[in-house]
Amino acid sequence: DQALQQLELIARSAGKKVILSDAVTLALCASKFETARALNSAGVNVVPTYRTPGELFGHRGKFVSKPDAGSGGAGIRLWRNSSAAFQALSAQSQSPQVFQPWCDGESLSLSLLCAAGVASLLSINRQHIAWQDDCVMLQGITVNATGATPRIFKRCRAGSRRHCRD
Repeated sequence: DQALQQLELIARSAGKKVILSDAVTLALCASKFETARALNSAGVNVVPTYRTPGELFGHRGKFVSKPDAGSGGAGIRLWRNSSAAFQALSAQSQSPQVFQPWCDGESLSLSLLCAAGVASLLSINRQHIAWQDDCVMLQGITVNATGATPRIFKRCRAGSRRHCRD
């Protein structure tokens, strides 16, 4: 619901300095689907992200569904197979959803500072989650949980799938 843009307006109207992406980037990032598409077209490997029922067929294994807009793990649900996800997507009358294959591993997020085609990795964060009735519950986040050294990434040339680093 454009909460970040509203917070930016409040801060700026109070005369506060704001370090935030531009309005075009914020609008793009408000959609998980459009964010995944933009990252993929820039050469970043992303989890396949779908929003139409037909795209789910032919995939085996578990899927997660997420509201296309939103953050913090709200509304994330686990589906045992693509048939169950397809039925849910077909029957949905709520906000648009995205579906992604389930990926085993740690639940992590990145904190980045990005400007003028350069992304600085500030921290890798561990997300503490619990599952209840196949729905995710975000219980907290440990910032800089991995102790990784911050890195600076430059914009990669179109079509490149490798990370560029100073």
